Amino acid sequence: ITLISGRGVTLHAAVEYALWCVRNLQAQGRTASVWMNELPEVRAHFDMKLDRQCERSVAVPSVFAHYLPNLLYLDRAWLEEQLPRLFGDLGPAWHVYLLYGHLHGATASFLAPYYLRAAIEAKTVTSERTHAKELERRLPEHLLLLHAYLGTRMPQLEEILAAFFRHAPVRQRAHLIGFAGWHVDETKDISSEACQRIMDLVENRVRTVTQADDPAAKEELSEWAALCRPEAFPDEWVLRVARMVVRGTPASYSEMWVGERMARIADTDLAGALEVLTSISVGDLGPLGLQDWLDPAEKILGPAIAAGGAVHQRAIATINNFTERGYSQFERLLPQQRAPRDA
Repeated sequence: ITLISGRGVTLHAAVEYALWCVRNLQAQGRTASVWMNELPEVRAHFDMKLDRQCERSVAVPSVFAHYLPNLLYLDRAWLEEQLPRLFGDLGPAWHVYLLYGHLHGATASFLAPYYLRAAIEAKTVTSERTHAKELERRLPEHLLLLHAYLGTRMPQLEEILAAFFRHAPVRQRAHLIGFAGWHVDETKDISSEACQRIMDLVENRVRTVTQADDPAAKEELSEWAALCRPEAFPDEWVLRVARMVVRGTPASYSEMWVGERMARIADTDLAGALEVLTSISVGDLGPLGLQDWLDPAEKILGPAIAAGGAVHQRAIATINNFTERGYSQFERLLPQQRAPRDA
């Protein structure tokens, strides 16, 4: 509504006008320590839009949330002063920022108090509207990205993350873990430092959840399968996480990405992949059962049967476990015993 309302469009135009003026002043060789000092009419208009006596709509000022880096460039002191008026109630402007705003190192540091409050007040969205569902997902996505790319440069980040994991509904916490996999998989040029920060955060969280006594808390790992997608996550790390998850998290491993990744890991760590598969054979298979695991399981069990030794014995035990649960197709992988010859 803000984007298509008359006053909202006008405010967009006012910000673009200010940026256009700055570009033209720079083209003339002008410089300024604070560009808004050169544009008093712009500052007056912006102040009016943030004044509830002049602008009664709480939605219209949310246009500013689209332009935080630009406003910082125009007048850093003015932006810092106006943030409580813009984001103080975590209302429409905050929602616009989460949904459409650009994460920027210079502006994110100003927003730490609002991220902290949002983490503390995080709640499950009950509305089925697409907008509401997307808004629920955006806070954990922001926090994951802030941790990955800003790290110690973001004030209060550890406090914010601790508050989020303590107060946020399990669905939001689960999405942070799942988003970690999707983001790294889709970001082909991610730095090793950012990737490592994501891995450290996720692994610590997985360890905390799997060691918890509360079964409901383990729902936080419901989206963990996405961690098996990125090639940037080393096999040994994925395997370490998988071992923790499958031992105590019901049916969180049935997704096809887990099976496909374990089958690839078996090429270099057959015993490790088989260990995960063995845990699955005695765990809760969930409503999908082994639907997406049949081919990967064969790719692990076949070489394990041929390997001999302890791996061979574990593979036989795993096949027997699956047979007892109605998955007898793996029996054909077992070595055939020859009938004794007649004397």
